Amino acid sequence: SLLLSDKFLTYKKQLNLRPSSLLSSIKFSYNVTRIKVTKGYNPGSDTIFVILDYYLQYKAKKRGINIVALDSEEEFKKIYDSFCSGLSQLSYRAEAGYLMDYVENHSAIDSTRKAKLSTVLSAYLKQDIPQVDDLYFNNPISSFEKNISEKWNNLFVDERNTYWIKKIPNLIAEKSCFIAVGAGNLAGEEGLINQLRELGYTVAPIQKTEKK
Repeated sequence: SLLLSDKFLTYKKQLNLRPSSLLSSIKFSYNVTRIKVTKGYNPGSDTIFVILDYYLQYKAKKRGINIVALDSEEEFKKIYDSFCSGLSQLSYRAEAGYLMDYVENHSAIDSTRKAKLSTVLSAYLKQDIPQVDDLYFNNPISSFEKNISEKWNNLFVDERNTYWIKKIPNLIAEKSCFIAVGAGNLAGEEGLINQLRELGYTVAPIQKTEKK
């Protein structure tokens, strides 16, 4: 009944996806009314939820700034395929159980996730990156997240950092760059901050100044 009540999910149902893949679509469907992404995207004060990637790209394009992707399509596909191969090791029944757990308890799960992200944001704004790492990656919310969190972190954080650290020195050698990554990519031994320091770079936080 959930899938048939939404055109987006009805389409996804026709693709005959595994429950773990369909779960991502259901999460998106529950939150899509909070996302404002239109042609000529223009975030305003009425926007409840803003996708940061789109916002930064919008700002860059508006100023005529060149945008370079840290991930090539081939590199990201390799990581994504590796992650999906791990999911295929789960039983179909287990995946269906994770999906139904979210459908039946999505309000509580989303509320907990919102509170967790608020705490993570507070730590990030205080520039406490180790706490961000601990809060975000060591406290999975749902049973599904608990099952996949370690593999997700290894692939989408550590593995991507190894790709990025090979590209960043060449980018910043040519000109000043604004490099936007997720906060989770900054902390730990494999984090970009530590890896840049190991390459001999000085990495320091930017001190916030109050507007006059």
